[in-house]
Amino acid sequence: MHLCFCLTIVCICILGVGGSEWSVSVPTSAPGLVGLCVHIPCRFSYPGPTQPAGKLTGIWFEASAKLQIYNSRHPEVADAQYVNRTRLVGSLARSECSLKIGPLGPSDAKGYVFRVEIDGLNKYTYLQQTVAVNITDAPPTPSVQCPGVLAEGVAVSLVCAVVHTCPEAPPVLRWSAIQAEQTIAQPQGRRLLRNVWEERAVLNLLPSAGSHGEVLRCTAAFPNGQNQSGPECKLVVEYAPKNVTAIVSSPLDSILEGDTVIVSCQADSHPPPHSYSWFWWVEGREQLLPAQRGHKLSINKVVKEPGQYWCRAENVMGAARSQPVLLDVLYQPEILKESWCSEISEQDLELNCLCIAHGNPQPSINWTIMGSQEPINGRVDTSRSGGHEAVVTLSASVVWNSSAEQFTALCVAENNLSSTIQTFTLTLNTTSGATVLSDAGPALGPWGPIMGMTVMTILFPQ
Repeated sequence: MHLCFCLTIVCICILGVGGSEWSVSVPTSAPGLVGLCVHIPCRFSYPGPTQPAGKLTGIWFEASAKLQIYNSRHPEVADAQYVNRTRLVGSLARSECSLKIGPLGPSDAKGYVFRVEIDGLNKYTYLQQTVAVNITDAPPTPSVQCPGVLAEGVAVSLVCAVVHTCPEAPPVLRWSAIQAEQTIAQPQGRRLLRNVWEERAVLNLLPSAGSHGEVLRCTAAFPNGQNQSGPECKLVVEYAPKNVTAIVSSPLDSILEGDTVIVSCQADSHPPPHSYSWFWWVEGREQLLPAQRGHKLSINKVVKEPGQYWCRAENVMGAARSQPVLLDVLYQPEILKESWCSEISEQDLELNCLCIAHGNPQPSINWTIMGSQEPINGRVDTSRSGGHEAVVTLSASVVWNSSAEQFTALCVAENNLSSTIQTFTLTLNTTSGATVLSDAGPALGPWGPIMGMTVMTILFPQ
């Protein structure tokens, strides 16, 4: 009894009783790339005892024309178009009959059969097991196992693979460059599959935030000069918020005292932040603003010195906070009550004055005399000015009109929003010492009682 069965593309026949018969194991087809080679895997068996290699002759034919393309004992009988392009791979003594053809051309797309001859015994051609060689000029496409969602700092391995039929000239696999904390390409490996070889390249990747959205490619470079890229693999990497920034989004130009100010919290993260917190530095300590939970902070009727604000962004991977943002609020000059003016020498009419004003931009301060077209000439000291505060001291000699009973000096504080004027008035009184002017109320001096300070503000159009 004979039992025959087929495994995928390989057909084998076995004699059920009494030993082996004539059989061969070959694929039904074998792909080949122009300019490279093809290996046709082959194993055979024959009746009777095992024979030494010297008594065996292996022959490969074109199935249609019966042309010999390879003869293990008489290579010279091979058809001219196959000379030096065909050889047997393995040993006939071990029942190995694999054939290599290469370099391949379009004319090699034919069917091929194997024949074995045993000296003094028998010979057999396996006509029922023809191998169809298919020639293509399009190299195979590598496959890439794209990962799912990655996490920053968690290592992952990616595999690129491509199949071929020419182990003497395999393709070289190369990974594209991407941003990552670390990438290590392992040496290329190979394994034999069903009738083909597979080249494998493994990339060990330690993803970073910069890896998110990166496109990874694997390219197979074949010895015939052709390159073939596999499908793109777009990386998705989850990472905690980075580069958290609090910026003023409204108003876009200048912030004026009393405006409503919107501060936005921006962060680079994936996935986007699911919650935001806002903090305010006031009275020397940090305060949480519990009513503000979104990515925008609304400050109604902003004051002159609003303090510092910052935000905290959080997602499933972690949290981070921004640097403080200090609001630059513009406001008109304001002359402080600490300002004063006094006469320190009745004979020389020497004035000694101090004017302190706040404003943003920092105001300039000038001194004049009421009713005079000329500014006061004297020593002016501005060394204490800084930030939003202007501090100007004045020491000057003035010409007193002996018929006048009052003397009025003006402090003018001005920035591009408005101008504020404060008057300091002295009356003649020769019964006491130096006169000091302030807004604390009238004071008596050699020029008589000081009139209370008068403040006038002139607004400039914006």
